[in-house]
Amino acid sequence: MSSQTQSPSTPPVKVKESRWPLYTAVILAVIALILIGVYALNLPSKLNPPRPEIISMNSHEGFVGLNYVIYVDATIRNNGGEGWVKVIAELWCGGYEKQEQKIYMKAGETQNIRFTFDVRLFQCFSYKYRVNAVPA
Repeated sequence: MSSQTQSPSTPPVKVKESRWPLYTAVILAVIALILIGVYALNLPSKLNPPRPEIISMNSHEGFVGLNYVIYVDATIRNNGGEGWVKVIAELWCGGYEKQEQKIYMKAGETQNIRFTFDVRLFQCFSYKYRVNAVPA
């Protein structure tokens, strides 16, 4: 007879699989899809941004109540794709003042913008103004 020693039998070890790696992968995939979607929605405006052009501008003076004001009017045409445009008006009249408006323009659209500058009546005998428009 052979003398073999038998090792005590060990019970099988149960390995519980964690689902956290799967959940993490799904969450990261959803986040990646959201980021790709947001980028894709903004892509057309990046490929064809607005190209604003000042078609005309003029100014006139008046009163709002007892306040003396200078109105600066501008007509802007968008020669590019749709998007946000920042219109900037500057006035030199006994000092410097600047105002901005942000407008949304569709491709080929034309909009009229008015800026109202409140100035002192006897400090402003002559004035100079400028209007500029840039993609926002």
